[in-house]
This record gives sequence, structure tokens and C-alpha cells, in this order.
Amino acid sequence: MLTASDVNNMKQRKLAVLSALKFFTDVKDVKSSNILGFESDEASDIINAYREDCARSVISFFANAASTGVGNCVELVAIVYASLSGNPRLLHNSMVGVCELSGDHAIIIVTEKYGAMPFFSWHKLDELSRTTMVVDPWTRDWYFPNLDPTTVCAHGLYTMSLLTPWQIHIRNVCKTSLMRICTNIAILPPPEKPKIWPKGEYSFRYK
Repeated sequence: MLTASDVNNMKQRKLAVLSALKFFTDVKDVKSSNILGFESDEASDIINAYREDCARSVISFFANAASTGVGNCVELVAIVYASLSGNPRLLHNSMVGVCELSGDHAIIIVTEKYGAMPFFSWHKLDELSRTTMVVDPWTRDWYFPNLDPTTVCAHGLYTMSLLTPWQIHIRNVCKTSLMRICTNIAILPPPEKPKIWPKGEYSFRYK
């Protein structure tokens, strides 16, 4: 049985994710090199190049995908995670986590702030609470995987009137895959080491 508090928290999660996903319609539509209809060798080359050129962190992935307009699930997750993790609607009632899936995919979950979380090992989505929300920026999708459709509709928590076949397929992949919550997410890239000038080499000289 869902409490009034549960329903309110889920509605706040819905509003927060709708706001976060507006990045892709109002700011920058980031294309993926490996999603149905967007496959592109050129985009794949761009992603591989910037992944090799910088340290892995949320800010790095966000900046690279936003500036180039291309990114796969990891980059898209970074953009939405950056928005959700600091959203005032979620700070007091929810925890935002990045998950890697055994099906070679990454998603975000938003769940109870003080709930039991299955860290450090592989689990499935149906082991999380009924109020847990999944956000999949790669398919521009979000949903409550452990709520039955009747409850979703009764409380106005439905995603949209019609899902695409691709979204349905990826939801099934997520449901059947093993999931691991990442707890050591690097938000900022590591600081650059200071340049040590060789003896006798200076950027300026006194006269």
C-alpha cells in the first residue's frame, strides 16, 4: 500500500526528471552513435576521441557530449545525473544513483534516501522498492518498474501515452539484466599535476 508520502515523493521525482530531460529539447539534442536510427561511425569516432583525451568524470562527460552533440548512454546519464543530484525536489526525500547493467548499458535510479540499497553486488530492478524510479536518458525514458500499470495511472505517474518499440525493448533489457549501483562516481576530473620546468627553462627571464 502506497502512503500519501510515497505518492508525493514519486510525483516530485517525476517533475525533477521531466525538468532534467528538457536539456535535450531546450538546450542541446545529444545524438548517440549506437541507438536505433542514430548509428553513425563519425559520431562513434568523436566519442572515442574525447573519451581517450580526458579523465572519466561526470563533468567531463557532460562537457564533451554537450559541446560535440554526441554521446552514448554514459554521457547522457552524466548530463541527467548532474541535474537530478542537485535538484531541490529530491534533496530531502530521494537518493540518486548511477547503475551499470550487465546488458552493457547505464541508467539512473531515484529511490528512498534512507532505504536499503543493494551496493557492492549485482541485483535486479525488481529487488528495489515499489517507489523506485528508473531514468534512461539514452532512450529519453523514465518509469517506475515495480508499480503495476493501474497504480501508475491512478496516481498520474505514467511516462507517456505511447512508448516506442525501442523504448519497450530497452525496458525489457533493463528488467532482465543484472544491475550494480556505482558508489564511487567521479564528479570532477582529477586536478592536473603542476608543470615542473626543466632546469634552465623558464617562461620569462629577469633582465
